[in-house]
Amino acid sequence: GNEKVKPTQFSYGSVLNAWAKSSEKDASVKALALFRRMEDIYQKEESDVRPNAHCYNAVINAIAKSNESDKAKTSYQILSEMVGSYEKGNFNAKPNVLTYSTVLNACAYTRGTADDRDVAFQIARSCFRDIISSKFEMKPNNVTFSMFILACSRLVPKEKREDNYVLIESVFKECCKLGLVDVKVILNLRRAVSPELLKQLLKGTSLVENRRNIELRDLPTEWRCNIISR
Repeated sequence: GNEKVKPTQFSYGSVLNAWAKSSEKDASVKALALFRRMEDIYQKEESDVRPNAHCYNAVINAIAKSNESDKAKTSYQILSEMVGSYEKGNFNAKPNVLTYSTVLNACAYTRGTADDRDVAFQIARSCFRDIISSKFEMKPNNVTFSMFILACSRLVPKEKREDNYVLIESVFKECCKLGLVDVKVILNLRRAVSPELLKQLLKGTSLVENRRNIELRDLPTEWRCNIISR
C-alpha cells in the first residue's frame, strides 16, 4: 500500500480520542473495535502502531462514558491488559493516575443489576488501593478521592452503607492529610455518609452548617493546599 497513508500510532490515538469525546450511542463499541484492530496490526510486526498510554487511556475513557452495565469490568480489563503490556516491555504504556481515575469513573457511574454494581465497587476498591500504594509511582489527586467516595455512595446499597463508614472515614481523613479536598469531595461525602458522621468529619469548619452552595475558599486551607486545577 501507500506508505504515506499508512496508519500510525498518532492517527489511531487521535481517532480513539475522538470516539472518547463523541456523544454517539455506540462510541465505546467503535473505540474498542478500533483499539483491537490496532493491536492486531501491531501483532503483525508493524511496531509503529503499538498502543501507548494515550491510546489505552482514550479507549478506557470511551468505555467509562458509555451506558453499558458492564463498563467497570470492561475498562478494568483494558487496564489489566495495559499493565501486562507495560510489564512485558512496552514502557510507553505505563498506567498513570488518569488511567486509574477513569476506571474509577466507570465504576462510580455503573448502573444495572445489584451484581453489576457490586462488581464495580470491588473494582473501585482495587483501583483505589493501587493508587494509594503508589503502584507505578502514581500519586493520588483530588479526582481520585472524589471519584472513589462517589463510588461508595452510588454502588453500595443503602442497607449496607453503614458497613462502609469506617472505610469512607479513613479515605476522607487521608484526603485531608494530603491536602486534596475539593468541593466535589465534600459533596460526594455528603451523599456517602450519615448526617451524624458528616457532622463529626467536618467538625470545626463552616461546612458543618451543611450549606447548599460550597466554594473552594470555604474549605480549610490545609485540606485543599495540593489540589490540581481543572
